[in-house]
Amino acid sequence: TDDIPPQSISLRKLLANIDFLIDIMAISVCFAMLGFNEATLEPHIRQFKLTPTVIGGIFLISGVVDAVSAPIWGYVSEKVPNAQALTFLGGILFIICFLIVGPVPFFTFNTFTILTNRSGDFQSLTWVIVGQVLLGLGMAAQIICSLTHGMKHTVERGFPDEVGTYGLISGLLFSSACFG
Repeated sequence: TDDIPPQSISLRKLLANIDFLIDIMAISVCFAMLGFNEATLEPHIRQFKLTPTVIGGIFLISGVVDAVSAPIWGYVSEKVPNAQALTFLGGILFIICFLIVGPVPFFTFNTFTILTNRSGDFQSLTWVIVGQVLLGLGMAAQIICSLTHGMKHTVERGFPDEVGTYGLISGLLFSSACFG
């Protein structure tokens, strides 16, 4: 191992840890789910015949909720012993989001039966909006808690508590976001 640069040994050691790989996968899955939402939400809400501004506002909900809740998730994830539990909670929020926005057939409520439009059809954006709120919460939980856990866990495993370590972790997690 004398001919292998120390950075490569550290990178291998970092990637050989299952907990860090779970953090990487959580971020990849998070961004894959966001991509799925971006691609499928507009065709789904097209039936409401909304203006482009309102459609844009619906897409904005998850980003605003993410931005507002991210500091809270960060604070909480630093206080708990294992932030991966919060990452798991973020994944559960994603699942609930897609179940209610869909909606899945086994739910007894219909996402379109709360308000009546002019033609008398029962339609509602309520569950779509609730789903976007849950998406924003799940997104913040998965990204922030995975990043926090990855950094804390790596330092606990003996990596130096310095900028180089944090740069390596941030780079790997950002790469996983691009992969997702």
